[in-house]
Amino acid sequence: MRTTIRLNDNILRTAKKVALARHTTLTALIDAGLRYILNLSAEKSQGRKFLKLKTVRGSGLKDGVNLDNNAGLLAKME
Repeated sequence: MRTTIRLNDNILRTAKKVALARHTTLTALIDAGLRYILNLSAEKSQGRKFLKLKTVRGSGLKDGVNLDNNAGLLAKME
């Protein structure tokens, strides 16, 4: 089915780049995203429980901790 949608310019630019990087079309990317969101909604309505994370106050990360570096995190934990 053909339809017209309005997207934020930045979102559209980013989506086009992602589609290009994944060797797919913008239409396929939008379709996959909508399917994902609709499936989440369906799962939620079927009584599935989602994990709620508890947050606590703190002072943030310790000096030298980089959450993007798995090896560094492992070294800090040891």
